[in-house]
Amino acid sequence: MVMNELTYRPGTIAPVASLVAAGFLASACATEGAVNPGASAETMVLTESLRIGDEAAGDTVYFNYVWDMTVDSQGRILVADNSRPGFRVFTPGGALAHEIGSEGEGPGEFMETPLLYVSVQDSVYAFDLNSNRLTVYSPDSYELARLLTLGEDRSSGASPIDVLASLPNRLVVQFEHIVRRDLGDGHDFFTEIKILDLAGQIVRDSLVVIPSMQHTLVEDESFPRPIPFPRQFGRRSFVVLGSDDVIYAGWNENIRISGTSTDGAATGTFSIGRAPVFVTSTEKDARAANFPREWQEQIRQDIPKTKPAFNALVPDDEGQLWLKLSRPEDVALAEWLVVEAQTGSILAKASLPATAGILAVRQGKAYGVLDEDQNVLIVWDIDS
Repeated sequence: MVMNELTYRPGTIAPVASLVAAGFLASACATEGAVNPGASAETMVLTESLRIGDEAAGDTVYFNYVWDMTVDSQGRILVADNSRPGFRVFTPGGALAHEIGSEGEGPGEFMETPLLYVSVQDSVYAFDLNSNRLTVYSPDSYELARLLTLGEDRSSGASPIDVLASLPNRLVVQFEHIVRRDLGDGHDFFTEIKILDLAGQIVRDSLVVIPSMQHTLVEDESFPRPIPFPRQFGRRSFVVLGSDDVIYAGWNENIRISGTSTDGAATGTFSIGRAPVFVTSTEKDARAANFPREWQEQIRQDIPKTKPAFNALVPDDEGQLWLKLSRPEDVALAEWLVVEAQTGSILAKASLPATAGILAVRQGKAYGVLDEDQNVLIVWDIDS
């Protein structure tokens, strides 16, 4: 799944000790170059061409919250909505074509809304986090082809949280493991990429290890230990699989993305410098106001002075990465950089309303959601 600021799940979480982060970056840094963000770049115009789930426009299909979505080679849109188990398939024109799955624990059933991945051959992989079970559906007919349970890493307590890719007789799977919660700085989760066989067993460890997400530890006398919440404007990692079968990972304190092939070889690191964007007092107050009154000051005090450098990392099907940049409070549009995945060269820039999020880019179209409610799916045509 593409991860961005609109699709937080308790799955990708918290920065680790600096030694681990430094070790990851050093091991991934086969080549490195700093890119000038002011370099001339093409301007891409994203024009809305399709909208699904807009009740105000008279749609008869609704989403409660788009939990995950992907697009196959035929342009069909697969959507997992957290109000229902399974997923729905829409034609490229937005018509509902299939409803797959139901609630339960049997074959073709899900205990939780699944995460979706579509292979090059258009097989659909639906992963149920609740049961660690992966259901594979055949292309076009969406008949159940295979079931397997993904094994946990008992030595570290790591659990699978997403399937990034299927390789011949192998799966590329993202795991997360939790260490002590008493570190004092919220650095208590790690994300790790492992290779599994088709029986769901781990055959290669630690392809990538990176911190996951910063937390604020809230003290409340009603609870025996501090309660972790994602830190507001905190830092987090993004891990995606590019169309070149390279795993790209970065910690969004700054724009520094490292690549690792699925056989474990480092492919390089690129950096893009940009000026810091400061968090205003108004923004701090607004974020803290979302929490119980007795917690608000703790939340506010833990908000950093600056925003993360970027808030989304989305691979497309042309060997490029799309990064959503942080913006100042008074700017209504968010800027997206389109960069060459291997080098970080800036190829283009695009702007969208700050509340909109891109979740997938394929075949000259960008697919995403209208705003933070994530109940309206948008398709944009990409034009130079």
